[in-house]
This record gives sequence, structure tokens and C-alpha cells, in this order.
Amino acid sequence: MTTWTKNVFDADPAQIIATDHLNRRSCNRWNLDGIATAFELDGNGFGRIHTLKRVECSDRALGAVTQEAVYCGTQVSIGFQDRKHRARFGSVVRCDQADEGFRLAVVFEQQPAGK
Repeated sequence: MTTWTKNVFDADPAQIIATDHLNRRSCNRWNLDGIATAFELDGNGFGRIHTLKRVECSDRALGAVTQEAVYCGTQVSIGFQDRKHRARFGSVVRCDQADEGFRLAVVFEQQPAGK
């Protein structure tokens, strides 16, 4: 299991940005088959599309590898190649350079009950 998505699966975005001591893995997550895409919705990168590989997902967050950096705080729309997963909106909370590109973490916006 990778460690680069450690903070986003069981904390709210404000905690993630304010601290870096959260290293729990208390929620279910899964590796997605295929790829996903992230579409930047604001800032100087508006409209840029990023291919996401090595995608690990939970109900609350996503971790993946991309070839370009994305600023923390950027709002993104995430689309999935696998049709079993619906598109989601979220905020980038971490983007760290790594050998294979950039390790990206996105916290999804919470859906109202019944959606």
C-alpha cells in the first residue's frame, strides 16, 4: 500500500492543510482499473486536463500519479474510465514530486444525502 495518500482518506481538507500528522487508514479504499482524468476548474490552470494513473480511491478522496503539478487548493472535476464510477468534484490537497511524476491527493466534495 502506498503512503502518499495517507492524509486524505480520513480527515477533512482543513485538517490536511493545517497539519501533517494524520497517518491513519481507517476507511475502505480500492485501486481503480484503468485511468481517470482531472479537469482544473479554477486558477491559472483552468481547463488543463491531467491523466491520472495508479488511482486509489475511497468514498471521500482519491490518490493518483500525474505528469504535471497541480496547485493545492485547485478545484477539479474527476472523470473515470471505469463506468462503474461516477464523476466527482473535489479539491487538490497535496501534490508532491516523485520519480514517476507527481503524487496527487484530492478530497471530494461531500454529496448531500440521497445522491
